[in-house]
Amino acid sequence: MLITSATPQELVDWFHTRQEDQRIMCVMLAPELEDQQKLKELTLRFAAADAWLGSEVAFILLDPNGDSAVGLNRGMGEVGAFSGTAFPLRDTTGFRDLTDDWAHHREHVAQTSARGMARFVPEFMEIFGVKPQDLPCLSLVVQGVDESIVLSLGKDWTVDDLKALLQKIRKIVDDAPNFKKEISSMAGLLPQSLERIQDLVNSISAKVAQASKILDQVLRRHNGNDDDRQMVASYVGQGCQGREILESVLARFSFKDSEKFLRDEQITRLLKLADELDSRRAPLIELKRGGLFIPSVAELAQHWVESRDKLFEELQDLLPAKQVATTRINRGQLTRLKSVLEFVNTSGDVVGKAVAAYDWITKLTGKGG
Repeated sequence: MLITSATPQELVDWFHTRQEDQRIMCVMLAPELEDQQKLKELTLRFAAADAWLGSEVAFILLDPNGDSAVGLNRGMGEVGAFSGTAFPLRDTTGFRDLTDDWAHHREHVAQTSARGMARFVPEFMEIFGVKPQDLPCLSLVVQGVDESIVLSLGKDWTVDDLKALLQKIRKIVDDAPNFKKEISSMAGLLPQSLERIQDLVNSISAKVAQASKILDQVLRRHNGNDDDRQMVASYVGQGCQGREILESVLARFSFKDSEKFLRDEQITRLLKLADELDSRRAPLIELKRGGLFIPSVAELAQHWVESRDKLFEELQDLLPAKQVATTRINRGQLTRLKSVLEFVNTSGDVVGKAVAAYDWITKLTGKGG
């Protein structure tokens, strides 16, 4: 069990960005007085609760005053809302010292934290998309995933019911991957040379546009016929691929023997552009030949998507539940990888692999891409 003086949104953001130990955070939304009494009972049974939860499931308690062993006193009577962390309840002064001298303090913290959770229920309801009829409920924030699960507890829930539920959640989490750690490692699969792909593709596009414009000017200047225009359209439509193809097009123009054409300085410029295009496409050709990173990324992304879906299915099978988007923090971790895959612009089998990888990355970043 963890206790903090965070606001609800600070708490969710902290869990995704700074928390390292736990992989699922349980947030109780149960504002009724009888619910507060049950949460107080659970808090006083903190040692047993920690045993149910294990090391990777966090159960959050909020200190409504921001004082006791949790808050930061900023002076002038102002107490900080969030100290930047959540403390294990067992490590706070009153719960570390189990003598009778601290029994009253433990009772006070248990009571105020239960009230604190109730006080912040409206804000949590907004974050988790919870309606009044959904209360009481237990919201599960999964580290490394932008979506959360909301489990309906029912009006007559008991501490023993919650104990059984937390034990099931722990077992599910024990069998699930560490999404934050593993997804973050995916970026390491990108070869360093791929960091230039976006710039290369943009440069290629600009030079293709230049070549297209010059060819259009050449046709007008030399009164090209329909066959000439069709050849140029085909060459440009295929991305102005290669100097050899350009030379073949030039050699078949209807005006190829014209003295004016043979002296046209724009032809030299065209051939230079073709050489530059070939040099910029070289890294992409190498990618096509040895781009094994793409299927490996696709395979790994697919694995994490399927693992996430399996985890969410198992959690939603515990009780009546729904899945809600609560943040966009984790999506940003995959932006660079997704961007690189968008700009892999080669031919052959690698295109299909890139499309498949991009599709899985899009799913991995959450609904809406």
